[in-house]
Amino acid sequence: MRFVAMDADVVAEAFTSRSDELAVCTFTSVSFLDSNRWEIQRRFPVSLDRNARIIFMPDDDSFWLVRDGRTPALHDTHTLKLCFHCRSAPSLWRSVRTGTISQSALTVEHLQLWDVRDLRKQLGELDLDWKPAAASPPLGGRLN
Repeated sequence: MRFVAMDADVVAEAFTSRSDELAVCTFTSVSFLDSNRWEIQRRFPVSLDRNARIIFMPDDDSFWLVRDGRTPALHDTHTLKLCFHCRSAPSLWRSVRTGTISQSALTVEHLQLWDVRDLRKQLGELDLDWKPAAASPPLGGRLN
């Protein structure tokens, strides 16, 4: 065993699928340790809270980092660059209404991406597409 000093309290950790690296999340960074020598190979400065989580993709080329328990972001494991950031719920509903690509069923382990236009096209081919709602009458107006 070996003691490795970190820059702040540890809030999460995860091994890569090959177990060749251990990512250690603290309140101020994510440190990647070589699992043979237990030396820090690189450090990703980032502000995290106690709800932080890290999950490596099966190929270890990228990882999901959840900074605050609500907003996951996909990062490249080697460059640490941001690959994909999940949007907040309000922007999700705006994209659904405008028919653009949106995300749903979001958890740290699962992300579904939907192209609403393509989905509606496929539903239309099955005669399952929904029709736009009829315009509501103005307040005080009558239905005929």
